[in-house]
Amino acid sequence: MRLVLTPIHSSHRTDFAEHLVQSFAMQSMQLYGADFAVYNVHAMTHVTDDVRLFGWLENVSCFLYENHVRKWKKMLRTS
Repeated sequence: MRLVLTPIHSSHRTDFAEHLVQSFAMQSMQLYGADFAVYNVHAMTHVTDDVRLFGWLENVSCFLYENHVRKWKKMLRTS
């Protein structure tokens, strides 16, 4: 993930990151079983697609909004 979290974007780095993520997903399923490949592992295999479309991951990050989630939850649960 560090390869696609840096602002230096290159197709070689993205291709290499994609290869590593796919290898991790396949090897982890072999080691831990198919049940290990839950939504998070599957979603991780598509991260490099987003990098190709939008650039480095900070361009599509939701971390900026996570600090406000608690406040929004309180607003939704009150009258």
